Amino acid sequence: MAGNLGAGSSAEQAGAAIASALILPHILATGIALLFNVLAWSMGRRGFALTSGIMYGVAMLLFPFYFMFVIIQMILTFVAFAKMKKE
Repeated sequence: MAGNLGAGSSAEQAGAAIASALILPHILATGIALLFNVLAWSMGRRGFALTSGIMYGVAMLLFPFYFMFVIIQMILTFVAFAKMKKE
């Protein structure tokens, strides 16, 4: 049954738990980077843009298999940091 999340063998549940534990740090770092990215855009602060770019890099290091999902954001955030006026 597709809607029943508790179904499946204990090996399947253990595999899902391990996969979730492996990807959780990447998702948290990406979420924090997104938060700083929105703050940099809304407040116009260079420091938030730099922090966002660094956090995207950290997210990429935490789960390298998903690098293609954050590499463009990281590059564009560093470009935005470089183009912003110094405070």
